[in-house]
Amino acid sequence: MRGIVSLSSGTWNGKTYPTTFRWISPRMRKFCTSAAAPPVSLHLHLYGASELAKELLKAGVSSVVNIDFSDVCIKEMKLRNPDLSYEVDDAVENHKKYNDATFDLIIDKGCIDSILCCKDYDLKMESLLNGMHRILKNDGKLIIVSVGGPSVRLMHLEGPVWNVEIIKIRKKNADFLLGDEGNPTDKDDEQVDIIEELRHYYIYLCTKKIVSYMFLSFKKYKMCVKNQRIPPKNALKHA
Repeated sequence: MRGIVSLSSGTWNGKTYPTTFRWISPRMRKFCTSAAAPPVSLHLHLYGASELAKELLKAGVSSVVNIDFSDVCIKEMKLRNPDLSYEVDDAVENHKKYNDATFDLIIDKGCIDSILCCKDYDLKMESLLNGMHRILKNDGKLIIVSVGGPSVRLMHLEGPVWNVEIIKIRKKNADFLLGDEGNPTDKDDEQVDIIEELRHYYIYLCTKKIVSYMFLSFKKYKMCVKNQRIPPKNALKHA
């Protein structure tokens, strides 16, 4: 069984954290490790210092390569897990190394959340999602583990490219964490919806649809026009 882990294209801040980035919910951990049960070919996108690769290795993934944009993070993780392989790379560009329909499953834990905080996040997201779609096998699945609600995430996932199922996991002590802001009194419907999103973590289970890459290229062309950028020369060519 083959597994590739790609840790974030976001910029690491140069600090070495004394602890790893832990699972934000035991239920999320169980869901992801169950989805990655052998035999599947696996590609993982993570953010920062995470033990997910080690956990999946214990679950039966025979070979895991960890990739992060930051050499600082990679050096730290090599010290923590010398039995695993690590490389410095960019998750947004990493998919270019692989042939079409290579993987059965991709798990993204925090990478997309971090990219949405970046400058030009729209183009980065498009490149990342198009790349993940291409390297997934037909009916392959993308699992996105996120702290962000559907009001922000679905605009990047809806359409003819993915079938999307949303799994909500209520945060422990959500009402306490939100405090007075969590009280719906005197709030309009939109504010109430936002508060409800903040009470949960989310898993977006995206199943790949078979789609012409002419459509994906045309989408990129429209995105460039919308943002007043010069479209690439091959924007309307079949990939």
